[in-house]
Amino acid sequence: ERIYVSRRGNRRRRLADEKAVERRFAEFGFRVVEPSKLTAVETLLLFRNCKFIGGPFGSGLYNVLFSRRAPKELVLIPPVMKFDKQFLTAGHVCTSMGGNAGYIFGRMREGSSGQAKKFDYSWEIDMDRLRDVLVTLTGDGA
Repeated sequence: ERIYVSRRGNRRRRLADEKAVERRFAEFGFRVVEPSKLTAVETLLLFRNCKFIGGPFGSGLYNVLFSRRAPKELVLIPPVMKFDKQFLTAGHVCTSMGGNAGYIFGRMREGSSGQAKKFDYSWEIDMDRLRDVLVTLTGDGA
C-alpha cells in the first residue's frame, strides 16, 4: 500500500496548497490519510502493509514503523525546522527497516514570513519536481 500522510489540519509549518500535493500523490496510487483522525487500531492496520509513505515532515511519517515491509519514504522538507538535519531521522528509520528515504526540499512561500512566530509560516514545493521524483521512485508514468 502507498500512503500519503496529510498535515492539512496543522497550522504550523503549513504546506501551501496541500490539496494539490495530495492529488499529485493520489495520481501515483497513494491513499491520503490524516493520522490524527485515526484510532490506534486503524493506524496499526493501515500502516502494517505500507510499502511507500510520503508527505510533509512531521510525526505522522513515523507510522512507517508499523510496516512489516522494507518501506520507501518520500519526505517533503519545510524550509525552517527546529533542529538542523532533523529530517534525516526519517531516513534512519527506513534504512533500519531495510528500506530507504528520499527528500524534496521546500521553499518559503512569498509573503509568508514571521520572525515573531518562527514556525508559523507557509511553504511550498516544486510540483514538477514532485512528479518527476514520484515517477522515478514508483516506476509509474502516471
